Amino acid sequence: MTPRERTALNAGIEAVRQMALVSAVTLEVRDDAGRVQHQAAVAALQALAEGARDLMLQATAVDDRCISVVVYNGPEAPTGHEAAP
Repeated sequence: MTPRERTALNAGIEAVRQMALVSAVTLEVRDDAGRVQHQAAVAALQALAEGARDLMLQATAVDDRCISVVVYNGPEAPTGHEAAP
């Protein structure tokens, strides 16, 4: 992933995170915020925002020079090993 692609990805993830947090706060300040459905929605939106933040951290940890490759060698292959050339 190039630095430009990473920046675009992180910008999109940050937009999702901010929208989830704004929506959660909007629900929290409503007059009927004590309803169970609203409390559940607030919790779900906060979890979405936290998950988005974690995804953004993972995206920034990718090395620009490496491309991750996953090779399935069948059920007998040891886990975590790539196929020999």
